[in-house]
Amino acid sequence: MLRVLIVLVLIANALAWVWRENGFETWGLPARPTMPAAAMPETPLNPERIMPSDGQQAAPDHLATGTEQALIVPQDTSAWVCWRLGPYAPDQELYLQAALPLNNDRLSGEVKQITLPQRWAVVTPKSTASDVAAWKEQAKAQNIDHRTSDADVLKGRLILATFVSRDLANKATEQLTQKGWEALSVVRERPPINALSLEIRSPDEAALDTIKGRVAAIPALGGQAVLVSTCPQTVAAANSAPTISTVSPDASASDDKVDASRPKVTPVRE
Repeated sequence: MLRVLIVLVLIANALAWVWRENGFETWGLPARPTMPAAAMPETPLNPERIMPSDGQQAAPDHLATGTEQALIVPQDTSAWVCWRLGPYAPDQELYLQAALPLNNDRLSGEVKQITLPQRWAVVTPKSTASDVAAWKEQAKAQNIDHRTSDADVLKGRLILATFVSRDLANKATEQLTQKGWEALSVVRERPPINALSLEIRSPDEAALDTIKGRVAAIPALGGQAVLVSTCPQTVAAANSAPTISTVSPDASASDDKVDASRPKVTPVRE
């Protein structure tokens, strides 16, 4: 039985081969149908590129539709203002990324990793509240910006100036000593801190209000108010001439001021 099946399969293969070669056509049997050629499109694929009789390529009358899209000419953003919001803790990165605008031709931004520099403070000796009050009056009389702090190392002292390097703080101490201050010392108020900032570029402050609303619920580093400042520019360091911050007599003495070319900073008002 197996031999019969093998013979039948061989015969079927032979007949199929003859049929594919149109061998049955000579016996009057129908020939194997041929596949028609692919139909040509009724219109050219790129009608705007038809070559006229003069041999010059014709320019398209309009941009093609479909998968081809019109090119978007990027705007000149060289005159845009760069704003920095922050600082934020590193674990807030996902929330900051979500606050960035998408496909906004009036606003662009990015989350950047920054390092808050260490801060050195020129302070008075640790003393009683009455002594601190007397030093405040002396600072006001000399129009020196000053403040206090609840940090353990600074409690009971009056901070007269802060700098990003100890050398600047030491030179400022010499200047203050010439003004009659005694027993001043330099204390590191904080070490360098890793943080995040949100840098936004926009043509005007009106576009910045959109981002302020989006980040209003994101807490700033240390629970402080979010600060908005212009992005820092690359400038040459000037470590040889520290400047003591001065204020008018009616200015608040509780502001946390940091010298050494710090950009102007304003808190976000919700």
